[in-house]
Amino acid sequence: AGPSAAAAARLRDGAPGAFLWFDHLSKAGGTSFCKFARKNVGMKNTPRYYCMPSDRADIPGTDGRVGRWTAAEIKDYVTKTGHRVVASEWDAFPDAILKNGFRDDAVLATVVREPLDRLVS
Repeated sequence: AGPSAAAAARLRDGAPGAFLWFDHLSKAGGTSFCKFARKNVGMKNTPRYYCMPSDRADIPGTDGRVGRWTAAEIKDYVTKTGHRVVASEWDAFPDAILKNGFRDDAVLATVVREPLDRLVS
């Protein structure tokens, strides 16, 4: 089962813990999506680096790997930061996590782009 219809309503209402998970496909509008998200929820409610949280590793360029986080790590991050948008460029939303209390919290989104346009970009 995917996210519930209540998740979108909770996100619109600004309910604590509700967030939008953006699965970012490379060269498919991630920067534009992040700008759009920031206009709608505010800069302070999005991670600084292209809406992708840092994975807190000491390895440069490892932001956007939050799809590898556990349910507890994601919930803790959203709670502590107040971020309403979380983008992941490398891993899709772990669907097993929906069974762990995220069904009414996570709204899932992505942008699909025509492949030739992606190549030219």
